Amino acid sequence: MPIELIALPDNNGLPILSGQVQSLNAEFALMIVDPDVKSKINTFALAAFHALGGRDYGRIDVRLKASGAPKFSEANLIPSLISGYGSFPKACVLNVGLDYEPMILKIISLAMQRKAAIPIIDRITACYSTYYD
Repeated sequence: MPIELIALPDNNGLPILSGQVQSLNAEFALMIVDPDVKSKINTFALAAFHALGGRDYGRIDVRLKASGAPKFSEANLIPSLISGYGSFPKACVLNVGLDYEPMILKIISLAMQRKAAIPIIDRITACYSTYYD
């Protein structure tokens, strides 16, 4: 669910997506409409997410090179889920119309499906080893 983040120009007239801009939630999120760009970013980000062992949800930050090729910037495998804050909830709304509560329920559903796929003996063993090893 890629989005483009745009910052307003700072005091020097530069649109820098600084930590301060992000913490103030002052950036604008735009949907990626070019299907080729969207496909490149999706393919790249999903590969990075899986390579990092991501499960259920996460955020992979990508910048595009001058050639248009995606370049890895950062991964956050537990991005902010605060209603109306952060790029993950914005990406859900912009790309698939998934508002806050349905987004949370979808994440929970993914985790429960994954958990149900683990045989019960493996879950008992994992639980036991967590507390008694």
